[in-house]
Amino acid sequence: MTDRAAAVAYARTLDGLSADPADPYARAEYELAIARGETEARAEAMARMSGCALLAAGVLRAVGVRCPLLAPPYRTGTAVSRLVAMATSAGAWRVPAEGWPELPRPGDVVLVAPPEHVFTVLTEPEYIDPEVRLEALDGGLRDARGYQRARIRDHAWTPEDRARLPGAAWSRPRRVVGWIDLDALLVVYR
Repeated sequence: MTDRAAAVAYARTLDGLSADPADPYARAEYELAIARGETEARAEAMARMSGCALLAAGVLRAVGVRCPLLAPPYRTGTAVSRLVAMATSAGAWRVPAEGWPELPRPGDVVLVAPPEHVFTVLTEPEYIDPEVRLEALDGGLRDARGYQRARIRDHAWTPEDRARLPGAAWSRPRRVVGWIDLDALLVVYR
């Protein structure tokens, strides 16, 4: 299995997991994904934080990314910045270019803003004129009781770098800031 296929396979197992203590199994698996190696108290605290970048980091760790920036202990407020710093240091940070000659691929981690949101790509991008569409694993979502949860959702963006994220209806567009190329990242941090 390729690294990209392994990332997608693992990410798909996280769909539906939640930090809701009413489901102890799902909560334990969610905490394991976002806080592997953290103390129990820290894992519980992380389960209450916005989980989009924490979940993406968990997918990267699961496929063999070994970077000191992802190692415990987690410093509150660094979830997104540590991903970008790690990718930049490895030469794995990609930014959209005019005409989109390169697109994120399965296993890559995409950053959109404002506000910041991170997701892990699960499918090859598909051109549906005038948009690019793909499926991704999103963390940082809330369930009906307000707990963090992970869901697989469809994403789309236009040639103007404007991502639309799904919700009750498509959200207001966000700029695609860039993405982490999984293959390039693993060259340096395996």
